[in-house]
Amino acid sequence: MGISPKKVALGAVATAAVGYGGFRATLHVRRQCHAAPMIALAGCHVYSGLALAEALRLQGVESVFLGTRGVIGSQYRAIAAHGFNMHEVPYVELVRPLKRMANVWGALRFPFCVLSSACALVGAAPDVVVGIGGSMSVPACLAAIALGIPLLVYEPNAAAGAANASIHRLARQTLLAFPAAAAGLKFPERCTVIGPAVRPGVLTSAGVNKPDPGAGTTTGKVVTRCGGGCDAKSRAAAEKRRAQAREALGLKGRSGSGAGSGSERLLVVLGGSKGCCYLNQATHNALPQLANVSGLQVLWQTGIRQHVAYSGGQAATMSNVRCVPHISDVGSALAAADLVLSRAGAASVAELGAVGAPCLLVPSPAVDEERQTANAHVLVDAGLAELVPQLHVDEHGISGRLLPLLSPEGGKRLAAMKGKCCSSCKRSSLVSRNDAYVRP
Repeated sequence: MGISPKKVALGAVATAAVGYGGFRATLHVRRQCHAAPMIALAGCHVYSGLALAEALRLQGVESVFLGTRGVIGSQYRAIAAHGFNMHEVPYVELVRPLKRMANVWGALRFPFCVLSSACALVGAAPDVVVGIGGSMSVPACLAAIALGIPLLVYEPNAAAGAANASIHRLARQTLLAFPAAAAGLKFPERCTVIGPAVRPGVLTSAGVNKPDPGAGTTTGKVVTRCGGGCDAKSRAAAEKRRAQAREALGLKGRSGSGAGSGSERLLVVLGGSKGCCYLNQATHNALPQLANVSGLQVLWQTGIRQHVAYSGGQAATMSNVRCVPHISDVGSALAAADLVLSRAGAASVAELGAVGAPCLLVPSPAVDEERQTANAHVLVDAGLAELVPQLHVDEHGISGRLLPLLSPEGGKRLAAMKGKCCSSCKRSSLVSRNDAYVRP
């Protein structure tokens, strides 16, 4: 007598139902063991997630991350360095167009990724799951929905990515860094603009956030100040902080904000946590021209993998160029800088805008939907940055845009950028919106 296919199907359904019930029961029991509320953050925008997690920690909320160590790379070390744990889960990245044969294996692996994420969520037992963008967040977000865990989405870019745009339809609420991101979402009425997420440590080291003397250490209450200085007293404090930041970074001299000042200027080159090969090469090509700028110092973050190649080249022969694999104290670097050369990633734009550092942005054209270009326009429209298309850099190099800003006459333009920072602060723009994350 053969086995009835109907009985096999019923047995499989019953086994799945028992397993699902066990998952839900275990999740409920483990939640009761938490001494404080917990959220799980899943996705590729690790530094935006860290900003949320650090601000919530000030309010007594614990956080855990879900990700893949091989994908987020050096950012995994940042998670551990900030005192958070990460559950490693697999994910698949589909190639467009979706009907390509290359996606067949990914489609077969996807249910396993969702199941692995579900196991990680049961182990962590969070009260809320927050998707922070990228294809890495999709399995965890779907697992959260299956387990009945409330799901939120945070979009750190000025243009919504494909993953967040898809998960947004299933989430209870979508949190936006910039209002423009709502244009790419199906249900804008579910969106709430809370501002760009910036790590409190970056703001504090940059002198933007200062602890409130009248608040207790557990409240997380801070006073937000403009990094540029809104009046003469604030500007004097900002210059003092800038000198302290340069001293903390081991740099000599101070900045000169006025045209024709003989003081040294500082150019900070940031390529993201992993370093940017394109910006590194563009900076390397511009070194002969930068060597002729009187009183210029360059702090160049190359990234760990590319540090040996660039630090041992022409930069090694220039005493005013300092190559480092990674800048751990980003707040001090931005506070000390007269000009920042950077890509326009979500975390970079958020930190540059919050600190009010004048910057020259080269958006990456490799990012889908030109999200970095949309991010850059946020600062350009606020008068805090100038945008240089990568095509222009390919044809003319970066020195043609750097030298006018770093010249004595360029000091007026940099001072105007800082003035825009102050007026933006008064209009409750990028800087003050960070209070949304650190409520008393």
